[in-house]
Amino acid sequence: MKNYEKFKTDIKNNNDLLLELKLIRKNLEHEDVLTQLFSLCRETFLTQYNAEIFKNENGSFGYFIPNEAFKVLGNHIKEFLNSINLQLSKDSLGEIILILKSYYHLTATSEEIAKKSHVEHNNDSTQFALFGTFYNFTRIDWGIFEKGIKENISFE
Repeated sequence: MKNYEKFKTDIKNNNDLLLELKLIRKNLEHEDVLTQLFSLCRETFLTQYNAEIFKNENGSFGYFIPNEAFKVLGNHIKEFLNSINLQLSKDSLGEIILILKSYYHLTATSEEIAKKSHVEHNNDSTQFALFGTFYNFTRIDWGIFEKGIKENISFE
């Protein structure tokens, strides 16, 4: 629960973020809201964590997250907004995504990060101290991730 305590402290003291959270800000005083937000951040992390990693023909890495995973996350975002009496809108979703971007990484354990990292060793041994390229597959590409959420969430 150390990560949860850090999450609570950080979100309550992040004045720049709080200024941007016009719809959700007033709810951050409630412990149950913070718990739900932490759970959404954890689910976001796990969505990325469970992505299928593959190596492209050019040697770079990519990942695949099925639409179903984005639909599940989108449904949980809608449930959270309903629980604080907010309608799903472009603005409310934007605020949730801003929180997810800022705090999803706090839900990861060091073991999870270690398990989903990779070093592509440099075969050129002529350069001193050049070990290779480090890949952290728990880091989210928010352009792709945000598009996945928006395409799989229903604004009814």
